[in-house]
Amino acid sequence: MFVKKKNIKLKIVSEQFDIADELVASLTDPDGYIGSFTDELESKMKANAKKKDEGKPEVMEMTTDAEISDDGERIEVSYEETELTGMEGSRTAVSFKKDDIGLVAMMRDGMVRTALVFEEGRRNICAYETPFMPFEICVCTKTVENSLSFEGGKLYLDYIVEVRGAKAERTKFTLEII
Repeated sequence: MFVKKKNIKLKIVSEQFDIADELVASLTDPDGYIGSFTDELESKMKANAKKKDEGKPEVMEMTTDAEISDDGERIEVSYEETELTGMEGSRTAVSFKKDDIGLVAMMRDGMVRTALVFEEGRRNICAYETPFMPFEICVCTKTVENSLSFEGGKLYLDYIVEVRGAKAERTKFTLEII
């Protein structure tokens, strides 16, 4: 099988919003995780942000060198994490099947190891491993907009990552080939 590969430049923008602890506690299901990313959840998060003057995102924006590959069935974009992301020494690979662009996997390897799955309207239990200990997280995806191809494009993800009812963070993540 022939695999096309080339070096590219990526622009990555990540906006992260903390979700208040009491809101997380009020929305958790019997498994200890937030349920689906519904309109009700969205409105509760907005109301809570107004009430507490929260909701101001922590924004990280960077441009980095990356590699894209296409084996005919799957697209993969990989890049080295930096000190800016707090995951220096790790490599991230974002991949998806060309015939199912709405199901995206993000794998990190190195100092921080993760295996995350993003699928609009679904929640997935995923793994997160740090130098201190591994733990389970829940990824609840609201939006996947994916126009990435070997020629260029953009990936946009809007999701919540939650550590078993203890902490939740909403992220709006954009990866764009420039």
